[in-house]
Amino acid sequence: MLTSTSAVWAQSSEWRNIIPTNAPGCADGSDYSFWARAANPSKLAVIFPGGGACWSGGSCDQENEYSNYEANSTLEGDPTEDGGIFDLNNPQNPLSDYSFIVLPTCNGDVSLGDNTITYQTQVEDGSSKEYQVLHKGFGNAMAGIEWAQSTFPDAKDITIMGWSAGAIPSPLYTHIIAQRYENAKVSHVADGAGGYRVDDELDLAFENWGTRNVFKQVKGFESLADGKLSFEDIYVRAAQLNPDINFHQLNIAHDYTQAYFLQALGVDEPNVFARIKTAQTYINDNVSNFRTYTAGGEAENIIGGFYDGILNHSLQNNGKPYVLDRLYTYQSDGTPVLEWINSVVAHENVKNVLCENCGEPSYTVTFEDED
Repeated sequence: MLTSTSAVWAQSSEWRNIIPTNAPGCADGSDYSFWARAANPSKLAVIFPGGGACWSGGSCDQENEYSNYEANSTLEGDPTEDGGIFDLNNPQNPLSDYSFIVLPTCNGDVSLGDNTITYQTQVEDGSSKEYQVLHKGFGNAMAGIEWAQSTFPDAKDITIMGWSAGAIPSPLYTHIIAQRYENAKVSHVADGAGGYRVDDELDLAFENWGTRNVFKQVKGFESLADGKLSFEDIYVRAAQLNPDINFHQLNIAHDYTQAYFLQALGVDEPNVFARIKTAQTYINDNVSNFRTYTAGGEAENIIGGFYDGILNHSLQNNGKPYVLDRLYTYQSDGTPVLEWINSVVAHENVKNVLCENCGEPSYTVTFEDED
């Protein structure tokens, strides 16, 4: 690990783990750390990976088998062997020469938290226990962004990407980064979190996370702290404040992970695809600089090194047999997702893409036993 205490950082193409000295820490009180890689100093990729979420005594209890979030950031998050945008030896990768900073979520609050809370939950013998959780994801992410700004001050071409839990706050951080790099061209992609258009199911989470405390600290977002909160309004406000930036959303139509978390929030038998379309309609009705790409299937996420197993086909992908890296092989309505992402990274205007057969994934490759 390397502790960051200044803007001095050895130029190296290797991934390094950074512990910022000004970060509040992960949910369990352990040190927050992130991953970084130095390459072209004028190009910067800021990545928010997934990591789950929690919002109650039961869901935040790491001893509960149903708890599904990362409560610490560890060396296991090393992206060196990952695919997708981390496959830096792939000539098709649009980010292969970018400097990277990868900011994990380890507070259960999808990087939208500024609160310390004591939860209470029952244990097996029927008694109750109390434990404390640091919902301080905003402070951790900001410590990483401040480090990136001091380490890569001359970045002129910036891409912000997030998936799953990391996709949710990515429009907010795109706005923050755009304000800090006033002369840079900025692009944004959120992957796999567009279906959380709900009624009041998120109210408890926003309250426990302290999300209103976050918005009070971000110029332009202050008024969101006073009304009803939704993930979609983060898109709307970020797009309104940054009319020169297009905000982009990827989804897989019947994403089982989004269905899982919707059920955990109390939504019975959620129709993820319908919720994705409802959420996107709401955003499009309020801003014009929002673009979407929806692929078919039930899997989760595309860009961060996610694979589909393809049995009975002698394929090789990133050194792994019988799998396809979704970033390099998925398509929707005849448009490869990689082609779409390449245009986004190049700050070009892209069309909205919607799957034709949304029940099944579609690939750009032809299998050997197909005509």
